Amino acid sequence: MTWLASAGADPYGVAVAGNSSIKNLTDMKALGRPVKMTSTGPGSTSYVVTHIVMDVLDIPMSSISGYRGSSEYVIGAMRGDGDGTIAVVPQLLKFHESGDLKTIALLAVTAAKSPFPGVPDATVLGKPDLAKLAIRRLIGAPPNLPDDVRRILEDSLMKAMTDPETVKILQAAGSDLVPEPGNKAAAYLNESIELYTRYQKYIQE
Repeated sequence: MTWLASAGADPYGVAVAGNSSIKNLTDMKALGRPVKMTSTGPGSTSYVVTHIVMDVLDIPMSSISGYRGSSEYVIGAMRGDGDGTIAVVPQLLKFHESGDLKTIALLAVTAAKSPFPGVPDATVLGKPDLAKLAIRRLIGAPPNLPDDVRRILEDSLMKAMTDPETVKILQAAGSDLVPEPGNKAAAYLNESIELYTRYQKYIQE
């Protein structure tokens, strides 16, 4: 691929039901048994990410899976099917605000204002690698694209993503872009490949 741009990313968060006695990751570790985490099945992003996160955090877990999609397994955690769940921030935020979920860890490195004030992020947890698990919106083209064509496409994408009208429309829809050029997109991809390679046992399941 010839990478042209990155439009931003959705980081993950660790959450529990709003009425759960678990208040933080320390409470999870103190359960004295594997933590039951809801996700879809082996081969899915949520399954792999959940196993990697809990491995990095050194919290034993068992997987409650078989849900058809992310909405189902998040609702499963709210319902009490398991002790917690891991999902992307836009999905957690609405349930966090309603009180149906408590987000207890943000798996991102937050330079700006956190969507979950007071909740520890990957830097505070001392696990900055967890931020590499974010779902990134990368824009690519076929390989070996002539350099002049690549530059034109990259410049056009960056101008489109920073256009005030585009920004206004997205903000009204509750979404933000973080436009970055193709070299950053390629770097993010390489970071992800390196991390997933280290934990390929969960992909191979």
